[in-house]
Amino acid sequence: MADPLSIAASIAGILSLADTVYRLVFKYSRSAANAKDEVKLLADEIRASAAVLQGLRLVASGLEAEGQAFDPALRPDHLGMMNNTLHRLEQRTSKALKKFQGASKTQQVFQQLKWPFSAEETKILLEDLHRQTSSISIALAADSLEISRSSHFHRRKQRCVRLYAAAEIQKRMDNRSLRLSSMDLKDEIIEKLVDGAKGMFR
Repeated sequence: MADPLSIAASIAGILSLADTVYRLVFKYSRSAANAKDEVKLLADEIRASAAVLQGLRLVASGLEAEGQAFDPALRPDHLGMMNNTLHRLEQRTSKALKKFQGASKTQQVFQQLKWPFSAEETKILLEDLHRQTSSISIALAADSLEISRSSHFHRRKQRCVRLYAAAEIQKRMDNRSLRLSSMDLKDEIIEKLVDGAKGMFR
């Protein structure tokens, strides 16, 4: 069973990496002398991946609140594969950019910034990232549905406990086995009973 806390930590790290990689790739899409169209497509895919990860962060918060109430569809390897792809992009693009920026102004004029991957490598990177994003999106949809169902079930249970508690208190008030100084006290007792029954919903 995947640990929601470890998933949440992984998401935060990958989001940070995706932001760094997007900035690098976007720079290449504007400045690189080769493969501008392919690089722009890759930048768009990274942005789409980051959007999915943001949604995943919200679901992870829901998973954390649920504890181990259900086994999430998302698995660490889903995130691990995307992390590896982004890390590969970050390493090579940052290395090439540093090398270019370290050259003299004259050299930079005659040697334009070049995309450090071949056309075939770029195509594979784009396909990998798209597949990984799709896998996470599917898991995200499944987990979102499960959280929604779990929350609905929880609310129904609470309502049943509240109705039962209200009926029992009223019955005891009617047969005078329970006397309350005010109706506010009745409401307070009901809420205490509902709150104390939360363990039933795990």
